[in-house]
Parts: sequence; structure tokens; C-alpha cells
Amino acid sequence: MTRTLTANATAIATAIATAAVLCGCGGGDDASPAPAEAEAAADRAVAEASPAEAAGDDVSGAQTAPVESDSEAVDDAGDEATGGDEADSEAVEDLAPDEGPIEERYPGLQYGLQLVDVTPSVSAAMITERGGDIVAGDLRLQVGRDSIRTPVSIQIRTADPSELRNEGPPSLVLGAMIGLPEDPGMARASRLTIPLLYQLEPGMELEALSYVAAMRSYYISGRGTVNPSGRTATFEVSTLGEMIVRARPTRPERVMRRCPGPWFNTGEKWPGQPEASVTGIVPLEDRVSREIAFSTLTDFRLSPWMGYVDFKNEEVNNRAGTGRDERDYQDEDYLMDPNAAAAVAAMSRLVAEEWRDPITGDRANLLRVTESFDSLIEHSSTSTHYQGRGIDLTLNPVPPPDATTRRDYYGRLSRLAVCAGFDYVHFENRYHVHASVVASRVAVVTVDDEGQFSVYSGKLFAADELEETGHAWREEMREITGFEWTERNQMRVVGRDSNGVSVSLILGRNSSVQPGAPATPVDSLAMETADGMRRLSVLAGVAWLSTAGPLPAPGAQNGDGSPVRFEDPYPIAPGEKVVAAAFLSHERTSGAVRQFVVGGPTD
Repeated sequence: MTRTLTANATAIATAIATAAVLCGCGGGDDASPAPAEAEAAADRAVAEASPAEAAGDDVSGAQTAPVESDSEAVDDAGDEATGGDEADSEAVEDLAPDEGPIEERYPGLQYGLQLVDVTPSVSAAMITERGGDIVAGDLRLQVGRDSIRTPVSIQIRTADPSELRNEGPPSLVLGAMIGLPEDPGMARASRLTIPLLYQLEPGMELEALSYVAAMRSYYISGRGTVNPSGRTATFEVSTLGEMIVRARPTRPERVMRRCPGPWFNTGEKWPGQPEASVTGIVPLEDRVSREIAFSTLTDFRLSPWMGYVDFKNEEVNNRAGTGRDERDYQDEDYLMDPNAAAAVAAMSRLVAEEWRDPITGDRANLLRVTESFDSLIEHSSTSTHYQGRGIDLTLNPVPPPDATTRRDYYGRLSRLAVCAGFDYVHFENRYHVHASVVASRVAVVTVDDEGQFSVYSGKLFAADELEETGHAWREEMREITGFEWTERNQMRVVGRDSNGVSVSLILGRNSSVQPGAPATPVDSLAMETADGMRRLSVLAGVAWLSTAGPLPAPGAQNGDGSPVRFEDPYPIAPGEKVVAAAFLSHERTSGAVRQFVVGGPTD
């Protein structure tokens, strides 16, 4: 059976919208790791070197196929960017839909594509140090001499993509197979020929992706080209498992203009200063508890961009040997400071535009968050992770571990983090990029029975530590309609006078104004964070931090199934009524959201 699909990707003009009101305060991951963290890092390094381990973040198993580095990725400098250039005047390509049959997902492909039948086949054999071949129809594994040190029985079989347990990246799947065991212990790469689901052009560059359970992600296990027949492709691989084949992604030049600047080198930091001086450290007394985190931080599961970000969330699987039930810490990787959540949303769009499937024009990679908020205390003693302000970033699929390829992918990922509005970006090592933001702050304005106003402001997660600054209002400000931060401790209050004319007033920490007539309190006023997911609301004279939108916060469970306890809202002095509430604006992140997040996902 043969079918032909025709094609052309759609495009839409960019409509920039999303009000931004957020953030300002401290954090730090630059300090030397504590001994326990260093030991954990060593354990992760071992796991990264072998997919068979039960823990870890990345894999650098036996040799992989030779990797070609893109010439554009060899810049050695790392100049400072300020969040990307102005939005492109040209149309921005829409992101293709994710679900449904291929005919519906891609009403047209980049060129005619013939879908062909693949005959199901399976084969197995005992492979020793002498090597050998396993053939199952057009599926073939060639293991070289001395590749296997211990005899192992290997089975390979063709697979329909719908059979696989794990959803792959959003590329068009061109072929699929399952090989067992997942890690047969091949010391050198073997040749794996996989039948394709489509008739493809010979020589076309493809990638083989293997799902690695320890990473909870797909991994680029091999690269190859379409064979002369156009129906098979050959890769050099060291691992098996559930495998899919896709076209090697391309990079549109348009994205380079939207986020200019050279790739980072491994170890490079932006803006060239220690994290402690850029976003501040987190002393022991300022670490956020799990309960407070779930009631104050943004839960990214509610974001319309959730489908564009892959979360590792490995705590759902308890790790043996830690001496504690890590399921008590599950779902914490979804929690982050609202400012960080906005940057992650903007970055997910940039990643979606950066790597594209050359056949469908669809996005090919997902931004991957391996660590966000942490109450396990797995990082350095003053880490920004303890306030949900530090984020560890990789990609799905995880790129091959050789230094050149990782620099190509993660060096560019670091630059995208700068453009997305993170205040600090560190290409920490070959295995991830660390980025952090200054802390969100909140403020509420209250009025007493005598018309005297006070401003309460403080940290997002410290509701009981809001600092009060008293202010008397000038006479013509009869009603407050809202206010915004102009800098960390200065606000612009907006209101109306007795004639209904709009007026404004700048309040600094030490400002004083003349007393006036009592203002008309605002009974219901809400300001959203730049990510659009958290709202500081006024309800019955009390400031409440709530989820924006129709969905309730998912929350989380502990290891015994009990729900995480939520803390109370922001308390205000007795006898005072809240008239306004807002988050501290953060221009870098807000600008990135306006530029890159086009009113939410379009598919």
C-alpha cells in the first residue's frame, strides 16, 4: 500500500500580548558544593556514563557514532546579550499540531512523502565476544568482534510507533524498533539497520533516538543516513531499548535573528559575574519549605506551555539507597518563582523555533527541566533552587555526550536562556545549563478608617514578613485603581480624583505626602505575574495569592498519599482594608514574554 501526502507549513503574524508584573531579590549556586552534593554529583556522573544505572541525568555510554559539529557553533566568545533583539517584523511560523493521524497533523508536508508497509519481524541470538549478526527482515544488528565482553542474548524486532511506552519528541517518526536488553554491554558501537516507514531520499541525514529510563528521556543514540534503497537507514549505536528514527533537525536562520549572540563555552557564565552578586544567595533561614512552595510558587503544570516543556520529575520513583522516601518530594520540579516560570515559557518557545523537523516543519526538540525547586537539599548550601529561582535545563532528546556536540546544543541553549530573560546563566558542565532569576516580590496598599494609607511589601514566599511603610495620601487621590513598581522600593500609584480624572503618585520608601480625604477602597483588584499563572488578588480586604485561570492548582502528594499542606494567604494589620495588590515588575523577563510568547501556544 502506498499513499502520497502533499504539503506546506502555515505561518501567522506575531501578535504580542501579555502584561508583565513581577520580581526583584537574591540567590546563588556558585558556591562550592557541600560534600553530600559532591558525592551525589559523582553518583550522577557514573549514571551518566552508563544508561544501565538507576539514577542520573544524562548518558555517555560506550562510543557513539561520529558527530559533526555545525560550523556556526564554533564561536569562542560570549558577549553579553540583553534579552534578544527586537521582534522580527516578518511573520513567525506557527507551531504545528501535536495529535491525530499524520494526514490531520500535517495537512501538507515539505515535499511528497510515500508511506509504505513494513513487514513485522523479530529475531534473537546469543552474542559472544566474537560478535555476530542478528537479522529480522530488513532490521539488522551487526555486533563487531570484542564488542561484547560477557555473552548476552539479544532480541530485536520491528515496532509500530504506537506500541512504544514512551512518547517521543514531537518529530515525525520515520521508523521504530525494540531491542532487548536495553544496554547489552557493547563496548564499541555496533551497526544497526532499521526499516523506514516512508520512502525517503537516499543520503538524507537521520537520527536514532533511544529511550533511557534512568534519564526519563529520549537520547540521540546514533546518527546515520538513508541507504540507497530509500527504505532503510544505518546507525552506529551502543544501546538499544525502545528506539525511533527521525530526520536530523535543522535550524531556521530567522531564529538566530530573534536571539543573536555566540554559543557559550562550557563553564561560561553570563553576565560574567558570580551568581551571588547577580541574583543573590539563599541563606539557610530563607530556604522555602515544601508546604510554602506549593502555596506561593508557580506550578508550571497549569501553564499553557506545559506541552512544550519536558520535566524529569524523577522523585516519583523512589531511589534505593538514599535512606529516605523520595516520593515525599515528588512534583517539586514543576514549582518555580513566577519570574523563572515566565522565562521558562519564553525559552520553550525559542527552543520550539530553534530545532525544526525538516520534513514537517514542526518543532523537533523540547526544553527539558531536570531540577527546579528543591527541598531535598541536593544542591550547594546557598542555592537558588531552594527558592524555586534556579532552574537546570537540558533538551529532550538529550544530545550525545561528546564535548563538541554538547557545546553545539547546550552552548546555544545557554544563549536562548539569556534571551528568555533569565538574570544569570551558567553553562555549568556538559550535562546541563543552570539559570536563575531575581526573586519575585509582592506589595499591597491598605487604607484605615481615617484615610491613612500603608504599603506592605516583601518576599513572595514570606507572607508573614511583609514590611510596612506608612503614607498619607494627597487630597485629589480619591480612588486607587492600581499601581506598579518602578523599581525595587518605589511604586507608581494610579487613581482618580473627585472629578474622575486619572492621577498618579510616585511613592518611595521614604516619601511623604499630605493627608487627604478617605479614598474609596478597591474591593477586588488583581495583578498577574508575567507568566500569567499567578494572581495576587484582593478579596474581602485580604490579599490572596491564587492560580490565574480556570484550573485549580494540582498540588502534590507525599509518599504516603497524603496531600501537601497549603499555607494561609498574606495577612494584613487588623482594621485595615486592602485596596491594591501587585507583583514587582521585572523588565528582562517581561520583555522576553512580550517578544516570544505570542499569547500562549497556537496549536
